[in-house]
Amino acid sequence: MPGDGTKNLIPPRTKEEARSRGKNGGIASGKARREKKALRETMQELLTMRLKDKKLLEELAALGFTAKGITMQDAISAAMIKQAVKGNVKAYNAIKDTLYTKNENEVDGTTESGGATVNIVLTNTSGEKNDNSL
Repeated sequence: MPGDGTKNLIPPRTKEEARSRGKNGGIASGKARREKKALRETMQELLTMRLKDKKLLEELAALGFTAKGITMQDAISAAMIKQAVKGNVKAYNAIKDTLYTKNENEVDGTTESGGATVNIVLTNTSGEKNDNSL
């Protein structure tokens, strides 16, 4: 099969070679896991930092946030929502995926865990309302 990724693989010739390859793969896997963990921890720390940009604080205050305690995560979430309201489908899907993580027991688009229904009412420029449920 062309393109299946196994064409250039060379099988191990001895047990020692197989063991060595496995060991090297395990070491590389451990290194990759540690790097991903460090990145996750750094990102979590950055997202929980307090927002200091006065212009962004004023914009978020206009949306109803209190000026105290606004984090980077709050600012990013508000920006995603603003984009979704403007019609950005990728932003909408990111919000939906964040709110409703896929359940392993998902069948036909519904989950057995029972979730909340969110109704979003959007008003277009002509003043007509569009009622969409997530």
